[in-house]
Amino acid sequence: MRRYNRRLYRIARSILSNDDLAEEAVRGAYFRAFANLDRYEPAGKFGAWLARLAFNEALALRRHSPGANPQPAPAHRSRP
Repeated sequence: MRRYNRRLYRIARSILSNDDLAEEAVRGAYFRAFANLDRYEPAGKFGAWLARLAFNEALALRRHSPGANPQPAPAHRSRP
């Protein structure tokens, strides 16, 4: 599993913009993978399945964690 850490972290970090929440999403992805190994289809790549789990975990954290959403860009003001 260690070989997937960097990839999963990058996926989660790009969604959450927060290091701690990204690490939490990766832990959640590993937990879900272990709990749902019976659902893994060997025809697919394990890394891709794990990446999708991390992506979904990060989205769920973003929805439920107020500090996970990146700050919106300031509105452009036109000159009078």
